[in-house]
Amino acid sequence: MKSLSIKSFWKGILIASLTSTSGLALGQETDAREVIWLSGAERAALMSEMRLFLSTSQQILEATLAEDMTKVETLARPVGVKLMKDTPASLKDKLPAGFTQLGPQPQAHLGFENIADEASGLGDQTIILQQLADLQKSCVACHAQYQIKVRD
Repeated sequence: MKSLSIKSFWKGILIASLTSTSGLALGQETDAREVIWLSGAERAALMSEMRLFLSTSQQILEATLAEDMTKVETLARPVGVKLMKDTPASLKDKLPAGFTQLGPQPQAHLGFENIADEASGLGDQTIILQQLADLQKSCVACHAQYQIKVRD
């Protein structure tokens, strides 16, 4: 009899915890981040750029830990100022000032440019890792503050 009541107790705890968090589990929480409205094509371009930043950051981390500064520069340079110049002005014009200060235009691009410069100069691992960590802080802060939605 006791084992049945213990099972019932734990089953009740499980049901209560699932019930109390089910709103969160089902995505019913409120997203208070500021919405940036873009066209479908603009959103796709921006998301592609962000995925490139993430992928490049991971590869730079590996190359830095392997002490391959040539590879670090080769990875970072194309997503630096060069990529920033390739971003369409129409997209840049739709991004709020706070987003551009934290996010890809120009903060992330300049961060990658600084990493490339360090790799081609002294190539100090500690400095590159700190620059990468600072760059990631900007990414996290931007993603915490903004969301991108489509309005065609």
